[in-house]
Amino acid sequence: MRKTLLQLPATKDNGALLITAEVKNKVAYLSIDGYIGRWGDASTTNLKNNVKTLKDEGATTAEVYLNTEGGDCFQANEMCNILDDAFQKENVSLKVGALAASAGTKILVHYRKKASCKKNSRFMIHKPSMYIGGNEDKIKAQLKLLENITAEYKAEYAESFGMTEDEVEKLWVNDYWMDAKEAKKKGMVATIENDTLAIDTEARMKLVAAGDPNIPDPIIEPETNPKTENMNKEVLAASLGLPSTATEAEITAKIAENKAKAEQSVQLQAKMDQQEKDGKAAKITALLNKGEADKKFTGDQRANLQAMAEASFEATEKFIDALLPLEKIDINAAGKTHGATGANPDTKGWKYENYANAGAKGAELLAILETEDPVAYATILDEAMPELNPS
Repeated sequence: MRKTLLQLPATKDNGALLITAEVKNKVAYLSIDGYIGRWGDASTTNLKNNVKTLKDEGATTAEVYLNTEGGDCFQANEMCNILDDAFQKENVSLKVGALAASAGTKILVHYRKKASCKKNSRFMIHKPSMYIGGNEDKIKAQLKLLENITAEYKAEYAESFGMTEDEVEKLWVNDYWMDAKEAKKKGMVATIENDTLAIDTEARMKLVAAGDPNIPDPIIEPETNPKTENMNKEVLAASLGLPSTATEAEITAKIAENKAKAEQSVQLQAKMDQQEKDGKAAKITALLNKGEADKKFTGDQRANLQAMAEASFEATEKFIDALLPLEKIDINAAGKTHGATGANPDTKGWKYENYANAGAKGAELLAILETEDPVAYATILDEAMPELNPS
């Protein structure tokens, strides 16, 4: 039987939060749905106690459903602590609903190795923020706290994304949005489930509040209850950080502002991707220019080497560095036999183009051949570039 672990009503500033759970077959199925608000010490104690009772009901592992526009950074951290204390981190898996944004991604990244999402799940990260006030000393202390939590988030994102912290710093200048494929590529989830989630009005309002630039069309309901419409408007206003009395024009303006920030983030990522692509192309060109100038290979081999470099720059760089200048190869070495391919039976009969087409693995195998059987290695280069052997 599903029971409520924690429920916070919507306020003039934030949406509601509902945490529920049930135990089935020794698995505690928890749902975290809504704005992660600050719930106070008493509620924290209650939540801890309620989660622990799930173990008393026989739960040994936990599966968390997460659908949130974000909220309080410290409360997100505390949720992870409570779950880890009760079940241990390795025993907690996570499923993303329509949205995991802001502080919600802290919970997601914490359990990323056992996390999944729907095909149309959405994700957003940005720098943590907090309201600071008081005298000079208090402001300094609060600023230090914010710097610490920002550093913690940045380090976790960098580890998850396989990026440096400097790269994350550039990434989250504005709200940075991701679809399911990019979230998986960046390591936020381990798998994408083979289905989509129906985006209802409530889910859509979460996306709107978070500033998603690609919000799906709303569900058209045949009848509209004026009272319900009013309530939805008030919830939407609160999710956007506006007072419940906000006008439609103010709500529309806030949505447009959030969307503009999200679009700036998309443009920034496109620019960074292009810079990375251009930088890689420039490195490959410089590598091949130097190799050709050093007579490590001839012009007609350049296309194959370029393909190898695009697959693995580091392996190709090592491969070219290991090559001897072609005019120095002793192609008349004693014991030379055409067609020799070394002791590896998997490469028997291989020619230079076979190694080149095998990408990084081919470069590795050719480097091994040079060490183990230099005569066969010279034979392969001789057959590939006969113009270097006028005899």
